[in-house]
Amino acid sequence: MTTIFNTPGTYPPNTFLPQISAIIISSDYSSLAEETAKHLVEAVTTSSDPSSALWELWTAFFETVISSSSPDAHFALLDSIRAQPPTLPKNLSKMTRDAKEALGSHTDADGKLHWSKLPRFGWEWRHTSDLLHQWRDWTSIQDADFQSGTPNFRSSSTGGQLWLRFVNFSTRLLKRSKEHHAHETIWIFYTCKNMLEHEKPPSREQNRNRMSAEQVWALDVRVAAIWVRDGAQALWNTDYEELRKNWEAALDESTDLWPREDGLNRERWKLWGKRLLALSTDEASLDEETRDLVKQAYDVVEDLLSNS
Repeated sequence: MTTIFNTPGTYPPNTFLPQISAIIISSDYSSLAEETAKHLVEAVTTSSDPSSALWELWTAFFETVISSSSPDAHFALLDSIRAQPPTLPKNLSKMTRDAKEALGSHTDADGKLHWSKLPRFGWEWRHTSDLLHQWRDWTSIQDADFQSGTPNFRSSSTGGQLWLRFVNFSTRLLKRSKEHHAHETIWIFYTCKNMLEHEKPPSREQNRNRMSAEQVWALDVRVAAIWVRDGAQALWNTDYEELRKNWEAALDESTDLWPREDGLNRERWKLWGKRLLALSTDEASLDEETRDLVKQAYDVVEDLLSNS
């Protein structure tokens, strides 16, 4: 199964990538979006393995996300895909039992693919997010052996740039959603927990192909600020019982700066605000643009605390 870091030639070409790439690079993407969406939906619906086809579709979609400086064309296409009516897979009789079982995780009770609900922050998004986060500190990404631990993706961008593009797209996707569920907003919590509840890590031995520990830390601060600025309101409004239902252990796990075990409460939000305020003035470690993002994130948290 293809991923965004496949070595060319190890898997068949992603059949969705040319169609999606064509609309993304077009200056007339708005007029192309609907017709492209219909072709993509038809290809998945008529596939003998719709679940795998969906994986290929979103892999291609996310690959173009991290290759583009602006996600506007992606949202035009995504809006057109979500506007498509529910479809019933047409080749059920030809599917293997495994394919039918995999399809069940994508369909509703009526057996149809409801495009208005896709994609969410599900497995395809999580897989891409994990890969990009893992290799965010690489300063050059070229074809390499997966066993070496080097990303198998050729790009003129650094791992950090790819990661930031994906994060910016994801936070905009969250803001555009009319409803926010715990499986979406939990990522804001994880980001705050992992970044704002730990001290700056120690330096590490420099590698010419990787960022320094200080640079990675500054990148992580920037990412946390973007998530908080664009997603804190959604996390604040998320039903707490829904969060605890699936993430109780993560909520109650203590950290360096949060030694308590009482989940997500007002005091924890205050800690995040305090940390953001301190980081917003850290001229020694963070550039002006990052500090400005952190200040914006701090203002959002303060508004939430002040108005509740």
